Amino acid sequence: MELRLAKKEDFEDVKAIYDDIMDNSFGSDVGPSWVKGVYPSDEYLREKIELNQLCVVEYENRIVSSLVFDNLVSVGYDTVNWKVDASEDEVCIIHAFATSTACQGRGVSKFMLNEAIKHALKTDLKVIRLNIISHNMPAKKFFEREGFDYIDTVDLEYGELGTLEFCMYEYEL
Repeated sequence: MELRLAKKEDFEDVKAIYDDIMDNSFGSDVGPSWVKGVYPSDEYLREKIELNQLCVVEYENRIVSSLVFDNLVSVGYDTVNWKVDASEDEVCIIHAFATSTACQGRGVSKFMLNEAIKHALKTDLKVIRLNIISHNMPAKKFFEREGFDYIDTVDLEYGELGTLEFCMYEYEL
């Protein structure tokens, strides 16, 4: 397995991961509640690739996992009583963390997260933060098992998706 920055030519493979997850979690009471064409949109994914903020994992010669690593917070992050006091440039936010359904349970997500943490440790960052839609129990269990601390549950505005309830997590570096 290898974690690397996504390239423009990876777009279709990256998009396929998100489409796979949306196709396989639509209408279920677990999963990220993403909506095709809304979030993560093609424009969002292309922009994050262009800005070198989208990472992928290659496994058995194909892209099977993706995440966005930046410091852009959603409206509402400022209302959370975070444990780690950090300025905006000392925080990294994980967005759109995804592993294709065919590769789930094979350690790909754990590998991707551990590599992302290793990368963050080499910088001046103090903390990694993320939000998980409140009903996504598998994601909450995964991040808690990997050392992320639950901080609070808040409502966040997600554009066309509306206001949704999210559990907020952080990992002190």
